Amino acid sequence: MQSLKQGKVYWITGYAGAGKSTIARELQKSLQESGKLTVLVDGDEFRAIVGDSIGYTPEARLENAWRIARFCKFLSSQGLTVIAATVSLYKEVRQWMRSEINDYKVIYVKVTSDTLHERDQKGLYSGVITGKVKNVSGIDITAEEPVNPDLILENNQKKHDFSDFTNLILKL
Repeated sequence: MQSLKQGKVYWITGYAGAGKSTIARELQKSLQESGKLTVLVDGDEFRAIVGDSIGYTPEARLENAWRIARFCKFLSSQGLTVIAATVSLYKEVRQWMRSEINDYKVIYVKVTSDTLHERDQKGLYSGVITGKVKNVSGIDITAEEPVNPDLILENNQKKHDFSDFTNLILKL
């Protein structure tokens, strides 16, 4: 019996509001148009599906990153191309993924602090300032930004067309 070829995993990471989900959806669209069977694992949607009862403490965020990583490995083992859009700024999780998945690519969506505060769709950054929100990666939770990602996408500009980013990712 022949085993399935492991699928590729695109791990799109960055801070909340960096544009990970938007870029991931554009990538999924391009891959599907080329005939690839893909699954998009969005961090927020994943929490909603498995239940958000673990919260957002540093320990809970790390546990959720591990959940997403293990799930992506499982999907990849089924031969699917997986796109994960998740904050998950933990070096140990990325190292594990790299050791477990043959074709694993880290894409770091990098933005300035000013850009994050301008976008702030979820009210996280303004909530930290007012004291209403705690446990935000990069603010009051230490984040481990990727040191050697496969690709860094600078996403500070306001844009509606992400095909340039998608094309760069597809070259990986």
